[in-house]
Amino acid sequence: ETNSHNCTATNTIKIIVNDVPPIPVLTPTTAACESEIKTYVFAPDAEFDGAIYAWSVANSTKGQVINSTKNSVTVQWHKGSAGTNILNLNIQSLCPVTVPDYQVNVSPIPDPVITVLPPICVNQSYQYFGTPIPPASYLWTFEDGITVTPSSQNPSNTFTSIGTKTITLTVTKDGCTAKTSAKVDVKP
Repeated sequence: ETNSHNCTATNTIKIIVNDVPPIPVLTPTTAACESEIKTYVFAPDAEFDGAIYAWSVANSTKGQVINSTKNSVTVQWHKGSAGTNILNLNIQSLCPVTVPDYQVNVSPIPDPVITVLPPICVNQSYQYFGTPIPPASYLWTFEDGITVTPSSQNPSNTFTSIGTKTITLTVTKDGCTAKTSAKVDVKP
């Protein structure tokens, strides 16, 4: 600006423009199992110096954050947390950031049960029954014997020796796995 004496003055002001922290993208996908400890990792470009990332589970009865770093968050999902849960992120920085909620689908752990109909005799085929949990996969292991259809819900097996034997059933549904065992007494 020029004054009445034809003099000009200039004033310089330094302005700092701060970046807005990026919104992290979580990997793996937002799925988990009850009673599982799951670590979610940020995409590398989500790191932002000077910002504080504070994670929480919206409903603390469903799960809790047990560790978080600049690059990841580890959540302990509780038993009974099956369903859609919300993982919250609050980013504190010089510029305000609106962060969407992260929806996490938590699947229930299967509850397998083995039903054995006694008596069990050596060298005779018997059918065993697992709890129906559709659509699930079943894996049976027998301590001794010849197993027919070990991946079916209700397999048959022939024990080839007498004594106490262990039967194990592992059931997987929606990526969640549970195992149970039963003892049977094989008679002569």
